Amino acid sequence: MCYRELPNSYTYLAKIDLEHNKRQFLVVNLSAVLVFIAFIAGGWFIVNPMVELREHGLFTFVPVLVLILSYLAYIVLHELTHGAVMYLLCRVRPVFGVKLPFYAYCGSSALFDKSRYALIALAPCLLWGIVFGVLAAFFHSDVWFWVIWLLQAGNIGGATGDIFVACKLPFYPKDVLIRDSGTDMTVYRRKTAEELALDAAAGAADADPAGEPQEGRAEETAGDDPASVREGRAEAGEEGDRSKGEEP
Repeated sequence: MCYRELPNSYTYLAKIDLEHNKRQFLVVNLSAVLVFIAFIAGGWFIVNPMVELREHGLFTFVPVLVLILSYLAYIVLHELTHGAVMYLLCRVRPVFGVKLPFYAYCGSSALFDKSRYALIALAPCLLWGIVFGVLAAFFHSDVWFWVIWLLQAGNIGGATGDIFVACKLPFYPKDVLIRDSGTDMTVYRRKTAEELALDAAAGAADADPAGEPQEGRAEETAGDDPASVREGRAEAGEEGDRSKGEEP
C-alpha cells in the first residue's frame, strides 16, 4: 500500500532523523565501524593480507585506485537502487541529492506501508551484497579479493542506517505510513475513532461558518420588532383612527 498524499485519516506519529538525533547518529555510525572491523577480521582468515603484501604488494596503485573508483560508483548505484524500488512501488519520481560532509541520499514524497518501506530500505544492501558475494567467490585468492571484500564491507557498513530503520518498523503499529525525505523519515499512524469524530465535527463547523449569526438574526426578526416595523404599525393605526372619524 502506498499513497501519493497523506490520507485525512492519518496523523503524525514519529520521526527518524539519523542526522540530527545524536543518539541515533551514534548508534548507526558505531554499528558501521563495528561492521567494518568484523569484515577486516573475517577477511584476514580467508586471504591473509600480510602474505599478499609480501608477495604481490597489496597496496599497489592499481588496486587502490580501482577500490576508490568502485566505491564511488557503488554509492551512486546504492541510491539509484533505493529510487528504482520507490518508483516501481508507487510511480512517484524520487529525488536525489548530496549533503556535506558528503553523503548521498534518495527520497520521495510518496508514503509507503511498513512492508514496502522495508523493501525500499534493504534493497541496495541485499542486491549489492549478492553481487559482491558472488565476485568474492571468484576472486578469493589474491589482492583483488580485498578490493571486493572492502566493497562488501562498505555495502553492509554503509547500509547500517537502512538496517536501523528496518529494525524499528516492527515496533510501530501495523498500519503506519512512512515518508522518506532522504535525510529523515516521518511516520504517520491511523487516527482513532475519537480523533475522526472531532475532525468531522470541525469540518461541519467550517462548512457553515455563518450559521449561528443567521439564526440570531432570524430570532431578532421574529421576536424583537425593528424600528421600521414599529413605525409602519403606528402609521397604520393613525390611518384607521382617521377612517373611523370620517364615518357618518
